Amino acid sequence: MQVVMGHELTHVETRTWTTSSTPMWLSEGAADYSGYWDSGLAARSVLQELRQDLAGGDKPEALPTNTGFAASGAALSTAYQKSWLACRLIAETYGQAKLVAFYHAVGTGGSTGETLSEDPVDQAFRSVLGTTTAAFTTKWRQYVVSTARG
Repeated sequence: MQVVMGHELTHVETRTWTTSSTPMWLSEGAADYSGYWDSGLAARSVLQELRQDLAGGDKPEALPTNTGFAASGAALSTAYQKSWLACRLIAETYGQAKLVAFYHAVGTGGSTGETLSEDPVDQAFRSVLGTTTAAFTTKWRQYVVSTARG
């Protein structure tokens, strides 16, 4: 119950930031991060479907797309698990405040109000986290494998 309530309350709290610019991996991953945070659940037990995918040789290549959340069953669970790990990696690497700032920047176009000429996710990775989408994705792929197998 705590996980579900934390997840749903995060959606309520971030509703004004969540726009068409916000990818599902970020909105659902942040909500899961909040839900699982301090829940006492081990990552190994949460990542059942992802662990099965890895055991079958299916390694993640890219952050989940919005269409990945239209799936059902294990494929949908895996999209949520990958998203959770992306947000967890941001929080562990840069801090929870940076995860919040990253989410806010993606949805609102940054805190300075400048007009975006590039993808909001790319801009937020650069301006908020000081990295690139490609560099983060590489680090995330390694993190997914090590965390799920851990």
